Amino acid sequence: MQAQFSLGESVDAQSFNQSEEKKQFVEDLLFLKKRIVQDGFRGPLRHFSPKGSFLRSCRRAREYVTPYAMRQVEQQISNQEKNDGIPPTPDHNKRDKEISQCTDQDLSILLANDSISTTLSAMRLFPAAVLNARVANKHSTLPTGGGADGSLPVLVRKGDIVVFSTWARHRLGKDFGENPDKFYPERWENLSPEMPGFIPFNKGPRICPGQQYALVVLTYIVTRVFQTFSAVSDYNTKEWTERISMTLENENGVLVGLE
Repeated sequence: MQAQFSLGESVDAQSFNQSEEKKQFVEDLLFLKKRIVQDGFRGPLRHFSPKGSFLRSCRRAREYVTPYAMRQVEQQISNQEKNDGIPPTPDHNKRDKEISQCTDQDLSILLANDSISTTLSAMRLFPAAVLNARVANKHSTLPTGGGADGSLPVLVRKGDIVVFSTWARHRLGKDFGENPDKFYPERWENLSPEMPGFIPFNKGPRICPGQQYALVVLTYIVTRVFQTFSAVSDYNTKEWTERISMTLENENGVLVGLE
């Protein structure tokens, strides 16, 4: 579904007739997700890990996505020409940059993986990305966190890596009311998904480009399931076991019965 949204064409991941090209692309995506997470945990030690397989997977993934990005950019140019009635002045450098940027955005959505109150609660307690990080491109400060009581600023030097936990942020403090570690969808009656402490998609200029898509799909799926089926049964026999790859997953899968 993610490929259908970002590329306009499915990769047929569930099909027995999946082409070798699409199969290779899916394998490359899974490998890249795993390696990115591993490098995040390794920190500076990641520079000592061989990068041959990673770079080859990056190259193949970009080569697969680029033709779709080209069509998207060309369609945008064509639509602009129809709306303006004037052919745009050819600018190959700008076009190449837009294709590269579109390719990056498509890959970002694909790597992010494949009732609204219930959805918000699930994303709060089990965010897709449990950890994230940013590299400072200049000297800066964090407003709090320093000193004996954490009330003083913290110096962040250029090149420093700031790692933050979405999982922990969603379960600490009083931002989400009493017992923040409990699943209680009704708490969202008095909360807003725009609140600063709710960051399943991050915030600011580097917010996840697939945020609206994810919310629309999640809300639609939940609504259609309860419109179509009279009962939803939990068939899981094993306890929730965390598996952190590019996203947070249940190591034992999720078994659900629909009647």
